[in-house]
Amino acid sequence: MSSFQIQRDIFRAWSSAVSADAELKTHLENAIRRVLTEYDTAVFENRFIVGGVIEYIVLAAINGSDVVKGKHVGGTKKGVDVCIDTFRGKPCAAEISIKYSSSGDIRMINTLGVSTDAHWNEATLFVLPEIGIVYADAAQIPKSAIVRMKDAISVSRKAILKHAQKNKEFVLQVTIPAKTEIAKQKNPKTASEDIARAIIRQFARLKL
Repeated sequence: MSSFQIQRDIFRAWSSAVSADAELKTHLENAIRRVLTEYDTAVFENRFIVGGVIEYIVLAAINGSDVVKGKHVGGTKKGVDVCIDTFRGKPCAAEISIKYSSSGDIRMINTLGVSTDAHWNEATLFVLPEIGIVYADAAQIPKSAIVRMKDAISVSRKAILKHAQKNKEFVLQVTIPAKTEIAKQKNPKTASEDIARAIIRQFARLKL
């Protein structure tokens, strides 16, 4: 049995639950579209923030189903974004990574300052405009598609899409808008400004 069997089972069950729940699926799609529309990733700082927000949106859709519940652990664990607490009502400790990518090969691990022994070994949900949300783990992807560069370990986008085409059970078909489908905002938001305004509101003598 694969060491990723529980994560695979969790994804299949969750994917089926979302596919059968039109409201949950629509809310997942609309929340992702909202963050991609309001926080244009053409603004450099937003590229990092949007990926993190999408992690929380996907987790919210996980918790919105009846089959699985989890919590975000990305702030305390390297390489892992979500820890599953319960699966079908039973205690669980499976860990999952979430990666949003609009184009190109997918950067999995930043290796600057990290041991040369670092590898991609997390079950991962890939959020991709071409197809939706794809589950994949290192046991399903050819080693030749996992590339170590000077500052990162990346996975071939083509390999993930090929895996998705061959293994439909590991695909949740939701609409993720491509950059070309998103209306450009005249004054796109930045996460730093929103955070700054939230803090500044607490101090009467500070003005923006």
